[in-house]
Parts: sequence; structure tokens; C-alpha cells
Amino acid sequence: MYEIVIILRCNCNTQNSTQPCGCYKKGGNHLRMIAITVSTNYSDLLPIVYSNNKAFFKHWVFVTAKEDSATIKFLSDKPEVTILYWDFQNQMRVFDKGGAICHAQAYTYEKFPDDWYLLLDSDICLPPIFSRFLNEAISQLNVEAIYGLNDRMDFETMSDFLSLKNYKLYEHKNNVYGYFQLYRKKVFYSSSRNASRCDAEFVEYFTKCTLIHNVPCAHLGGLSHWNGNRQIGCDFNLG
Repeated sequence: MYEIVIILRCNCNTQNSTQPCGCYKKGGNHLRMIAITVSTNYSDLLPIVYSNNKAFFKHWVFVTAKEDSATIKFLSDKPEVTILYWDFQNQMRVFDKGGAICHAQAYTYEKFPDDWYLLLDSDICLPPIFSRFLNEAISQLNVEAIYGLNDRMDFETMSDFLSLKNYKLYEHKNNVYGYFQLYRKKVFYSSSRNASRCDAEFVEYFTKCTLIHNVPCAHLGGLSHWNGNRQIGCDFNLG
């Protein structure tokens, strides 16, 4: 069952910046959210995504491969960050994203049992108005539901992302896909052959799937990398 949550747009002067909007209240409900991100071969985008999103989370759990030295190096000195490792090719799998998320969920549910959890892809930037959602709406959410964002803008260059121009709107067809899944119920992903279906299977644990409107996220790049074989710089121009 799908519902729609509508968040009113704010009028503060940071609406089009990469910082939390003027509605952001330090010490508010944003401190009750834990992010989980699987990140392999995204070290070119990770500084942008981390800088853009870090203020929204109480803690951020990353799962990467032990061979991804660039990702590990970038994250190793960041505050309120945990790095976990996963063998993505275990048991002849192509890219076991589901198993990696399950590994992170087990850690996160034990360390942070009373929080909301956000599964966020490593190429997603949340908008400044997300801070208003955290401060005003999260306390009213249904703990039996899973939440996604209705609007995703796909960018291919840094200049377009900064100016919010020349993007393509992603067609989710009313599905809550894995690039943004917000929930409270302690259920787990299953191991997967690749990243193509595990997010849709996870949604089946919830009685309601809810789309949040007027909180558009940015996707840095125009391609999907379900097999974990992304090449650095292949789909997003930093220039």
C-alpha cells in the first residue's frame, strides 16, 4: 500500500545550497537517524556525498571491500563513521550488496537499537530541505512503513549538480528503491547475486510503502552499477 507525505517547501536562503537549510535545528530529531551505505569504487564521488549529507546523521555506517583502499583512506579519519568490510564475491556471487547491507544492519541494530535507519546509495546527495523533514516529520512516521523519496534528479556533471540544471528525473514507478530507504522496523536484507533485486525484496517486509514529496535528492551519474563493476569517473564529470 502506497501513501504520500508532502513536505512544504521552505523559503530560507539556503534552499539551493549544499548545506542544511535555515529550518535546521542543531540537536533536533536528525540525531535519531543512522545511515547505512555500501560504497565500492565510488571514491571519486564519496567526498561530495559525505560533505553534502554528513550533517543529517547521528552516525554513518559504510560497507566496502578490503581492496578499496581509496574509500578506506577517505573514511578512516571521519567522525561518527564506522567502516565495515564484506566479501562481495562470496559463494560465486557477482556483487552481494544484499549481504553487505545485512552485515551492516546487524551491527547497526545492536549499536543503535532506538533509531531510524536510512539506506542510502553512495552517489546520492540529499537536499537542504531534508533537515526540515527531520525536524518536523520524522516523529510522525509510521514504524511499520518504509519511506522513499518521490523525486530523484540524475546529473552527469558537477556544474549541473551545483546549478541544479540539465538533469533527468528518475522514473521509480511508485517503488521505494534502495537508493533511499528510510525505516525503523528491524528487518534484514538477504544475500543477493547482484544489486538488482535485493532492495525490492526488502520492501516486502513492510505493510506500507510511502513516498515523500518535495524533498528531491540528487543522483551523481546516469548509470546503474548492479554488478559492482563501476569504473572511477565513468559516469559523472567532476569538472
